Amino acid sequence: MSSKTIVSVAALILAASILACGPPSTSVPATQPPASTQPASATQPPAPTPFPTATQPPAATIAPVATIPPAATIPPAATVRPVATIPLIATIRPILTVQPITTIPPVTGGGLNYGLDPNYGSADLSAGFWPDPYTVDVVSGGTVDVSALSLGGGCRGYATTAPDFRLLLSGNSNRIRIFFVADTPGSDATLTVNDAGGGWRCNDDSAGTLNPMVEIQNPANGQYDIWIGSYRSGEYIAGTLYITELTQDPSDYAGGSSTQPTITPTQPPSGGGQLEYWLDPTFGIASLSSGFWPDPYTANIVSGGTVDVRALNLGTGCTGYAASAPDLRLQLSGNSSRIRIFFVSSTPGDDTTLIINDAQAVWRCNDDSAGTLNPMVEIQGPSPGQYDIWIGSYRSGEYIHGTLYITELTLDPSDY
Repeated sequence: MSSKTIVSVAALILAASILACGPPSTSVPATQPPASTQPASATQPPAPTPFPTATQPPAATIAPVATIPPAATIPPAATVRPVATIPLIATIRPILTVQPITTIPPVTGGGLNYGLDPNYGSADLSAGFWPDPYTVDVVSGGTVDVSALSLGGGCRGYATTAPDFRLLLSGNSNRIRIFFVADTPGSDATLTVNDAGGGWRCNDDSAGTLNPMVEIQNPANGQYDIWIGSYRSGEYIAGTLYITELTQDPSDYAGGSSTQPTITPTQPPSGGGQLEYWLDPTFGIASLSSGFWPDPYTANIVSGGTVDVRALNLGTGCTGYAASAPDLRLQLSGNSSRIRIFFVSSTPGDDTTLIINDAQAVWRCNDDSAGTLNPMVEIQGPSPGQYDIWIGSYRSGEYIHGTLYITELTLDPSDY
């Protein structure tokens, strides 16, 4: 090959290299006016600014979000399981079911439950209550062995779970006596009292009798629950519960008497010009049917009023001073062969009278009976219906405490 040929080949190789790599010369931009005339496109800041967006370190540094292992490691939420299992709520159930507090309040009493309604009712009495004593019929006995409860000295006998009677006391009494007198002499009863302070007070025998009595000096205001027990299991003894501020005790009552709760009027009986049997009776209503029990039925009453009964000319023996409203109303049903209605004053020598408007609207009256100053009316074959009863005082201005008796037996005032 000639040197010329070699030179030509070398020139071709060089040209090819230049075409492939492009010369480093700066003359290319100068020869391309279109590219140089578009500085905005060439230098466009907006175009380069997207690169920071693409490389956004902030977005890249959102590793903390990615590293939210705290959220992932929310073992606190996992450890809240104890709260989810709420053993506390589970253990609250015993507190919610602490029915013993309501069903068996006496912690030391066990079987005596003053949370129950009393068997024979309740009385709201304030210091100086009238009539005094307050009385109510009660039958002793039950299945609870009081001596097994270890309530204290004298607490014995067998009683019901519920109280027999409830006293709600207010005012400032110096003394309260609560006692029970059996209808049948020789019957042995017991007395258990849960006082206003929650203390237990008990008695078996008192005043030389088998009848129990509890005396409370300066009694606190509040609730007194009373149980009448029988000394021997299986015995049920009818009798009378007495509540008094006086000095009476079981020895003042011979064998006891049957009574119903009395209504204590707010003021002594008043009167107008006549006896008005359509008015509400002052001391309540007795609904009795032939063969009623207990017999006699009794109620505490205070005689007297401003109506001059003699001036009304109602008939023989109708005398004394009485209230306009009846003292007691008897609603009688059934076929009784005889009814006796009589009054016995609490203080011997007090003179009272008895006026009755019977079921046939006939007036029946008496002043003295059975060798006493106490009045009695006996009605043979009494008709069913309404009997309105007034107890008068023989002398004007006298108000005499005593007991009204209604009986089918042959009892009279001389028996009391």
